[in-house]
Amino acid sequence: MGTGLNILLTFLHSDKNSKIYYHALEPYPLGASFQKKLNYCQFLNVDEEILKKIHVSAWNKKIKLNEKFILCKEKTKIENFMSKEFFDLIYFDAFAPSKQKNIWDFKIIKYCYDILNKDGIIVTYSSSGDFKRNLKKIGFEISVLKGALGKREMIRAKKI
Repeated sequence: MGTGLNILLTFLHSDKNSKIYYHALEPYPLGASFQKKLNYCQFLNVDEEILKKIHVSAWNKKIKLNEKFILCKEKTKIENFMSKEFFDLIYFDAFAPSKQKNIWDFKIIKYCYDILNKDGIIVTYSSSGDFKRNLKKIGFEISVLKGALGKREMIRAKKI
């Protein structure tokens, strides 16, 4: 979940005819004082209430951000996450492998593959060689995309 930016952008750019269930993991939620400093809504010209609702909504409960967008935040590490659900998209927005080596472990990437639907996508800003080799070994089809926010490239991997 981090700062909630991916949730906010997904909410803002979601097709109003599609229902979205967004499950966010965050073992170390931001404190209220840091949340108040986020300027995403000002930068994106959006009502601040939606970002506030993202941050103050209860943990481990399905919350309606609107009729088509359900958010569930889980206060856990990915290593401890057990899902009975399958997903179409995973934002793998962890810190770089040099900062959080355990997150990029083969078992975790394989688990992400296992909980994706067929044709499901995982996206990340990390494009390390080890990570790409693991994705291929697991069975993902990899695309290298132009990066954003100062990143040279990003990876989109599709479960085939």
